[in-house]
Amino acid sequence: MHVRFSLTENWPVLAWLAHCPRGSEEISVRHGRQVEIHGDWFAEATWAGDFAAGDFDQTDLVFGSGGRLRGSVLRLISAGSGEDRLLVHESDTSVHVSNSLPCLLAALDAEIDCTWKHYHADLSTISKGLSRYKQTMATSRGDIRLVYYNNLLWDGQQLSVESKPGGDEHFDCYQDYYDYLATSLASIVANLSDSRRQTHYGMIGTLSRGYDSTAVTALTVPLGCREVLTFQRSRGGEDDSGEALRHYLDVELIRVNRDDWRDEAGPSEIPFLIGDAMGQDLHFKAAEKYLRNRVIFTGFPGAHWQMNPKDLSGELVRSDCAGLSLTEYRLSIGLLHCPVGYFGARQCAAINRINHSVEMRPWDVGGNYTKPICRRIVEEVGVPRELFGQKKMATAVLDVSSSEFLTPDSMKDFIAWLSQHRPDWWHRGKLPPFLFVDSLIGATLNLTQHSAISLSHTLARTPGGWRFSNIRGLWHLTNLSDWMPPIYLRRYVFAWAVDRYKKIYTR
Repeated sequence: MHVRFSLTENWPVLAWLAHCPRGSEEISVRHGRQVEIHGDWFAEATWAGDFAAGDFDQTDLVFGSGGRLRGSVLRLISAGSGEDRLLVHESDTSVHVSNSLPCLLAALDAEIDCTWKHYHADLSTISKGLSRYKQTMATSRGDIRLVYYNNLLWDGQQLSVESKPGGDEHFDCYQDYYDYLATSLASIVANLSDSRRQTHYGMIGTLSRGYDSTAVTALTVPLGCREVLTFQRSRGGEDDSGEALRHYLDVELIRVNRDDWRDEAGPSEIPFLIGDAMGQDLHFKAAEKYLRNRVIFTGFPGAHWQMNPKDLSGELVRSDCAGLSLTEYRLSIGLLHCPVGYFGARQCAAINRINHSVEMRPWDVGGNYTKPICRRIVEEVGVPRELFGQKKMATAVLDVSSSEFLTPDSMKDFIAWLSQHRPDWWHRGKLPPFLFVDSLIGATLNLTQHSAISLSHTLARTPGGWRFSNIRGLWHLTNLSDWMPPIYLRRYVFAWAVDRYKKIYTR
């Protein structure tokens, strides 16, 4: 078996597509210009291991994707996180695999269902863990399979899923876990800094007043990561910058306003929307000139550092999908994403025992927002306790709110696209979305909420029925999303974004 590589100059620099005909000894791989090509392997990734050896198929600490040919078997490698994925299509004659959804759809000349309103809900199921997420997406050419974390094995005839190696680390105490984080990061930094790389990658971190990014910065600064992004305000408008921490961590702050993406030319939202159908990491767009050809170290997912995480099974369950919308965007600017919160995360039960151990009590500040491991990492490099980890804040852009939907130019194009595709709803026996529905429903919700608050002071439910009383608590009666057709325009932006972005793979 051998691989034939073909450079496609106008593709996003880190995109790739593997075509595997059944029964053939040849695999063809088309790729962007910054995908590393080294004979029997290709990658857009950094990993814990020697770069020249290309052994990213033998570790779970790999961030990015690629393929490794060993004899008569090709392994296609997904990132060791829930922030990136591989997309797979199988037919009777061949298999296609890509790290980009629109790339795969363009290769297949396939379309997704523009009338489907649950793409965000489907993609968000990865937060439920590796065994519970929705693994398929319907297209006009049959289902596409989404593969997170695990690897794929192609033997010339069949494609199978293979578990990643690793995941057998032993953490008996804080020092065990800290040493593992530090050693793993050092190996990754050596890999990404290797002079034999075709593309040189710099390092960049993030810094806020929270736990996760601050702990990761404290770990990476000794390894040479001295530049960090800090977003000036949280989603709620509060100061969330790492300004007060800069001196103690000895870093250079790159200050970014979280809403500056709105001033960017062109449809900035599109690649982010393809990642999670919401675009909640859009604020990174404002820092794009600092992110090109970089490896960004983040604290995603952060759930495994909580005192009481939702799940201890090692299935990588988390509370949200922060970071997921970077998966398509990063391919266009040459960005590798290394979310340190996933290091050793399959041993989350051991990590949780350390958090609750007697030795960590001095770093447990109590309450609902306490992460002893993170706090100890940061305080032991000299950062005063009161400067971080005091209140949970967030910088994510949430497109479900009416004030953060699309820029005017993007909205104009989206409305035109909806108008063009109205027949698709009729053909499927569905009612097309009304183009004024967002404004109408927003006003209705505001009015109904006001009425509900007034009503809740006077109306109560008893076993014998409703009666008037001076009580509160009937908000559930007025949650219109439960009893109105879910026809918000924003539920269809995913299909619009995918349709528009496919064109860059066909021109």
